[in-house]
Amino acid sequence: ADLDVATFLSQPYLNVLPARIVVSGHALIAGQHVAIDDAAKTGAVGTVGFRPEHCSLHQRKVPGTLAVIIERLEHAGAEAHVFVRLEKSGELCVARIPSGTMPDWTPGSSAWLAVNPVEGWFFPREARRREAVMQSAVALA
Repeated sequence: ADLDVATFLSQPYLNVLPARIVVSGHALIAGQHVAIDDAAKTGAVGTVGFRPEHCSLHQRKVPGTLAVIIERLEHAGAEAHVFVRLEKSGELCVARIPSGTMPDWTPGSSAWLAVNPVEGWFFPREARRREAVMQSAVALA
C-alpha cells in the first residue's frame, strides 16, 4: 500500500502519525504503545494512517490511547469532526463522532484518542524510499 494513494483516496481526511514498530502488532506513536494489526515488521519506521471514523475519543486514559487536546469541532449534520492535537508530538488528528455527543468535548480540554487496531495501517518509510529510487532509475534509463 502507498501512503500517497491512501491519503488521496481518504479525502477529506486521513490521520497520519510517525511510528516505529516495537513488536508485531504494536506501534510506538508519540511515546505510547498503540495496537495496530497491520504493524508486522519489528523495528520498522514509518507512518500509521487511519480515517476519522476509525478512532474514538475517551475522557479517561485507556491502555493504548494517545493524550490529545481538543482544538475545534465542526458540525456536519448527524456527525461532527473533532480536531485534536497530540500532546507529546503536536500532530493534528481528526475524529468523527455523533453530533449529539459534541457537548462532551470543548476546545482546550484534554482527551484520549484510541485507534481501531484493525483499521489502522502501517506504511513503512523504506517502501517509499525504494519506490523513489526505482522511479529515478527508470527516469535515467
